[in-house]
Amino acid sequence: MSSFPVLNLPIVAHKVAIRQLDIGVIIHLSLLYRKFKESVNKFKLRALRFDLILHNPPCNFMKINLHFHGDVIICFELKEGENRDPWIQKSGNQFIIPCGRTYGCQEQVLKQLTQSLHEIIRVQKYDFMATQVSLDSVMNCFIWKFSKKFRSFTYSQNDVDKVVNSGHLKFLLETITVESMSLTLKTDHNRLEYEPKELKHNELKLHFKNSILFKTFLKMQCKAVHIGMPTTTSENIVSFVKSWLSGNLENLEAFSVEIQNDIFNERAVFKELADWLIQYPEDHLQHNSITPCVKHIKRSDGKVAELKFHFLKKFIFTTI
Repeated sequence: MSSFPVLNLPIVAHKVAIRQLDIGVIIHLSLLYRKFKESVNKFKLRALRFDLILHNPPCNFMKINLHFHGDVIICFELKEGENRDPWIQKSGNQFIIPCGRTYGCQEQVLKQLTQSLHEIIRVQKYDFMATQVSLDSVMNCFIWKFSKKFRSFTYSQNDVDKVVNSGHLKFLLETITVESMSLTLKTDHNRLEYEPKELKHNELKLHFKNSILFKTFLKMQCKAVHIGMPTTTSENIVSFVKSWLSGNLENLEAFSVEIQNDIFNERAVFKELADWLIQYPEDHLQHNSITPCVKHIKRSDGKVAELKFHFLKKFIFTTI
């Protein structure tokens, strides 16, 4: 006989009985008792989102958040300490998991936990965040076994491991599928000139330079893009706007890129685009609201966009 009487009920009855329990309790019992996990595995819980958070030294920090209906969040946090039985301490919906000191040891514990959770839970969407973690560690992360499609992906490279190659960029920008991506890489001394086949993110934030050819952004399918690429030239901006005028960048709603005063000439940009700039009459509402650093541009299908140079530090393109 099972030590859990509810498990001796007919399958439908014990499924109903288990679902009456608090989600945190179901997960806790499943992680502690194999028989209970096997029972939950037959119908599985449904999570809206699985968040994986990794942070390397100086403060090792690893965490999993599970989001369920009703704003229920179950949190699993690793904490340095000796393993003991039971190996999971629960306080409300927060689980504290003892683990070793090193990043590798903690990652292994998190890998085992992720496997156990996926045996009892179906996940709808995934979020990923990593800080001070090497790119090789990210590429070899256990999470890709479970999904390569993410709602949100945020990565900030550490100051020690500054290696970035085309393989890393291909993995980040092409191999995995991400709706909203933010990348901060240490590429100041690298010049890769990598060209992805096509960028399709809904939102994309790239904080690095010397790695991706600017022409990549002339054919992307993204909705909102910000690029921290201060070496952008006036010619790059003209090419970008002309690409939109030609009917490309159909999904684009907003685009911004950092610029440098000493290599940029906004007047030259507006001069090159003069044939498409909207000239408002003096009695038009927009006539007095448009400043010298802001212009509206119109393409043949009637779509309008705003071009703005923000204190000569950023170029901003927004469809209206």
